[in-house]
Amino acid sequence: MYYEDDHYHPVNNDYANHNAALSDLKQMDKGYHKIKRLGYKKSANGTLTPKMVNVEVYCSGDVGTYIRNAVTGQRYSYRIGTTEEDHLFKVGLSTGELSANAGSLFYDSPEQYEKHCFLTLSSETKERWYEKKMSTRRQQ
Repeated sequence: MYYEDDHYHPVNNDYANHNAALSDLKQMDKGYHKIKRLGYKKSANGTLTPKMVNVEVYCSGDVGTYIRNAVTGQRYSYRIGTTEEDHLFKVGLSTGELSANAGSLFYDSPEQYEKHCFLTLSSETKERWYEKKMSTRRQQ
């Protein structure tokens, strides 16, 4: 190996190009969207101030396609339209931020949804989902 072949330089980092390439890849993904939510920023003295933040989400497709995690974009082995989707917390956004055919959002749990979208769900909603998940597991 010649010295000219080694492109490492201790000061030169290529993070800007890497982030731009990653952003381009996300934009090509038809399930990737950005929505705005009211989040909170923690100041130096510990107080929380409200702030609008961009939330990146990955939508799942039509019936029969593999379900994607709304936070990570990872595809599960579960398919949409089967009883397998009852293992996950399903959310449909009706805010107009996504196109009509964007699909649903799937989370591992209601708590993951709350953390991702800066929301708080009622305990009844969480209990209903956990009961539904457990009954689905018992049937399988």
